[in-house]
Amino acid sequence: MRTIVRNNKRGFTLVELMVALTILTISMMAMLDCLGRYLQFNMENVISTEAMRIAEQQMEVMRNSDFTSLAGGNANVVRTFRNKNVTFAVTWWVDVLSVNNRAVRVQVAWTFMNANHQHNATTIMSQGA
Repeated sequence: MRTIVRNNKRGFTLVELMVALTILTISMMAMLDCLGRYLQFNMENVISTEAMRIAEQQMEVMRNSDFTSLAGGNANVVRTFRNKNVTFAVTWWVDVLSVNNRAVRVQVAWTFMNANHQHNATTIMSQGA
């Protein structure tokens, strides 16, 4: 008896398609997870950079103030990033080191993704003798 073997090379089988789709789905899910993490890290960096700018702006205000009238205080600053408002709590302290020297500390605090963050800046200001 003679055996007939057919060579059917016209396409993929259903099993091959299912395996390929499963691999593709898993790899796409991994890429989406990485994209979400990238966006979160990027947003955290953008907000942190803005906090540094706010601290530097407050330092400049203090540097341009009259030396004898330097005093502590606080304020809230609201900025918008990608349609999301972030409130920065800015607090500054002035410590008298000597008659001609003051230590100025600025703290900028904010909450992002249910985590508290802060940036601190410190400088010493002197009055010319």
